[in-house]
Amino acid sequence: MDNGLPPLNVVYDNRAAVGENVSAVIGSKRYGDIIWHRMSLREHAGQLSAGSGAARFLVLDSEEDLAALRRELQLDSGAAWAYLSARAGIKDSEAVASQLKKARYSRETLISHQAAPLLATFGSGAAFADFISRLRPGEAATGSELASPAPTMNCGDWMTDISVPENFFAFFSGSSETRSFNRLHGDRYEFVKTSKDKDKCRREYRHYHLLPEAMQRWFVLPYGYKDSGGEASYAMERLQVPDMAMLWIHSSLSGGEFARFLDKALRFVSERPVREAGAAAAKSRRDGLYLEKVRTRFAALEEHPEFARLDRLIAGGTGFSGLRAVVERYCGLYSGFPEKDTPLIEAVGHGDLCFSNILYDKRTELLKLVDPKGADNAEELWTDALYDLAKLSHSALGLYDFINNDRFTVQLDPSGRLALEIISPVLAAPQQDFVDRMEKLGHDIRRIRLYEASLFLSMLPLHMDHPRKVVAFVLNAIHIMDELEENLGK
Repeated sequence: MDNGLPPLNVVYDNRAAVGENVSAVIGSKRYGDIIWHRMSLREHAGQLSAGSGAARFLVLDSEEDLAALRRELQLDSGAAWAYLSARAGIKDSEAVASQLKKARYSRETLISHQAAPLLATFGSGAAFADFISRLRPGEAATGSELASPAPTMNCGDWMTDISVPENFFAFFSGSSETRSFNRLHGDRYEFVKTSKDKDKCRREYRHYHLLPEAMQRWFVLPYGYKDSGGEASYAMERLQVPDMAMLWIHSSLSGGEFARFLDKALRFVSERPVREAGAAAAKSRRDGLYLEKVRTRFAALEEHPEFARLDRLIAGGTGFSGLRAVVERYCGLYSGFPEKDTPLIEAVGHGDLCFSNILYDKRTELLKLVDPKGADNAEELWTDALYDLAKLSHSALGLYDFINNDRFTVQLDPSGRLALEIISPVLAAPQQDFVDRMEKLGHDIRRIRLYEASLFLSMLPLHMDHPRKVVAFVLNAIHIMDELEENLGK
């Protein structure tokens, strides 16, 4: 014991499978396995438990786990106990951790949400054993069933019951990993994006209002732009729809469902206004997107305080002398890529068409786009027609969203080099579907993947707040370039 206080044991109840309405979105999983901000809810709970000073973090994944806990509680060790349901979407982890800490000081039993508790704390093993004895398969006991009725803790602002569909969508909307300069907040009806990058925020807002009227139907309407000095913001309606990244990393789309998503996404691509550009102007735009941006972003990366350490890691763990050599290899591939005698086409595009910027409801096939590249005038809406497809490939083939949500490992292979393993289900079928669609549309998938490699390299300085993720982006770009060199002669 610490200063005479009893140790705290936190029990995380992950026995219940997700409900039908939630399963329709993310597939048949348990709540604790849902990915949120780069970790599963179970992992978040484990971190919260450790932060509260808990001595143990026990997970109930089955009825056998619950039976074992009941047996343990027959021998009261004098510990304080806390019960946390996997149905709890924790909005204020500091407040929950503070409540857990209090369990060691108070001998009182406190329960949230009496009908189906998300959180309960117990000052004694006997009180917790009474609660545990009333748990049913996949369900929680109600507070009113306890031998001694327990007071209710007011924690509605700290957590929400994500088994309720509207709470689920409110909690997970915009859950894909965001950049450090962006902040997302709002309520169940409205979503507000606030950014320190005021120019980017303003341009995103203006993008919608500059679009041709027929294209606006694909986007969520931004409104209420504000410039508050140090930040800018705009609001959007909060739709009860997940983003495609969430569906993708939870493998909740069947082959047919992914095909229908591609139908809808490529319908947007086909409806974009297009124009044939002059060779010089189009080449300049392409070089700016896929070559100069890589070089400019690399120059910014070199100025980062952590660059030298990252550079040494890449030099020691790959066949390259450092990051500059990786970038030079890409630039060589880009410059040497065979040109075809086809018109250079530009389009009014989204400009950042990765899965996390696509809201998609697989039940209704509703597709809405958010967070475009942005524009200050109508001419800035135009971009290389392949850029949106490269962004789609970035997610579909490059598995960007898995890396962005920390679903990967980096280890040493038998030769002593760094090896990236992306933790994903088998996606060969939907990925082949994507490749087939590109070829059917007359696009060279090798060129699309070349541009995709540039995306991984150009985003490096934007993600230096997560260096491990940056290493994965570099290794993924190297892998794409390896495949390109193997296939260029075919």
